[in-house]
Amino acid sequence: MHCLNCGNPVEEDDLFCGECGYKLRRRFQSVNVAEREISQAKSHEASNNGSQSTQVDENKNVVSQQSDSTMKHSKDENAKHNEQFQNEALQQHTSNHQQRPQFSQSSTYQKHQHSDYQQQGQFSQQTKAVTEESKGFFKSAFVSSDYVIKSSQSFSFKLIISLLIIGFIMLGILLASIIPVEISYIGTSKSSVIISIIVGIILFLAIIIGATYAMTRLVVRQPITFKKVLSDFVLINSVSVAILVLSIILMLANAYRFGASVTLLSLLLFIISGIYMMAKYSKNNDTRISSFYGVIIYIIIQSNF
Repeated sequence: MHCLNCGNPVEEDDLFCGECGYKLRRRFQSVNVAEREISQAKSHEASNNGSQSTQVDENKNVVSQQSDSTMKHSKDENAKHNEQFQNEALQQHTSNHQQRPQFSQSSTYQKHQHSDYQQQGQFSQQTKAVTEESKGFFKSAFVSSDYVIKSSQSFSFKLIISLLIIGFIMLGILLASIIPVEISYIGTSKSSVIISIIVGIILFLAIIIGATYAMTRLVVRQPITFKKVLSDFVLINSVSVAILVLSIILMLANAYRFGASVTLLSLLLFIISGIYMMAKYSKNNDTRISSFYGVIIYIIIQSNF
């Protein structure tokens, strides 16, 4: 300790300063009292601060506990919501998977139905086109066949094959009406006889058409297609077919002699038609050899068959 007046070091029990004689006891007591009050105030304040900090810590703990519980509750809610969402998504996926085959089946049925409609539409269009072409064909066959042979015009394979099929069907019906039923008692059925006749006629026509095409290519320099030759052959022999049908009708009317002569006439027209076509092609185009020699070769081929 020091004297409050001169700063000389003094003891705590001294009443007066030994240097300046300053009375120390009361001053020290007041200083000690003040120091004790200050220390008590500080300790009181520290205790208050401690209690406040404890309360704040308690409040923080309560708040943290509340926040933890809130977060836990929120996590539980989120987990429940996610689980519910996953269940709904699974149910939706299952329902879609169950409905998908029905949709695919319906779409497949619609595709097949659409393709059927397209095929029917294409078939109707082709039938209409063939019908319109057949009108011009028969008009040219009985009115202006020479003009068609001279030109490069040819009819479609669909029309030609359709006419051949129709002609063979009509021929089979007429033969079935002419051939008697009693022929089956000989050991040969009626249907087999009709089939044999039709097959023979097909071979006969194939030989004639093939020989006509071969002689045409031999005689004429310009390339004439098989389609053109076949189209002109069917066009010209429309008259021959009409005569053949007439001969069968005469036989049905019991005019067998006259009907047989008309049948021979129709067969002769089938053979002559090839010679007529070669003569027309030779007249309208350049030739390699004389058409006369082509006709001779053609007759030789026909006579051998």
